[in-house]
Amino acid sequence: MAYQQKPGYFSLWPNDKKEKDTHPDWKGSITLPDGTEYWFDAWNKVSTKGQAYLSGKIGNPKPGHAYKPELVNAPITESGDSDSPF
Repeated sequence: MAYQQKPGYFSLWPNDKKEKDTHPDWKGSITLPDGTEYWFDAWNKVSTKGQAYLSGKIGNPKPGHAYKPELVNAPITESGDSDSPF
């Protein structure tokens, strides 16, 4: 069975095609609670206090995952997923 990303989770991999400093350090996808999957990019950053962190950007929907405007303001409900740390 192929890997299926759960709603509310994301996966990132090192960007092995990075050519410029502006290109993301990490690339992957995020699945929103409604099941819509988007491209997701992240950059390694350092705060003014010297602490490392990631900065990210959600991109366009992945092919086959259409935008669902009726769900934009839909409430997020408890999923009951026992794997969730929250």
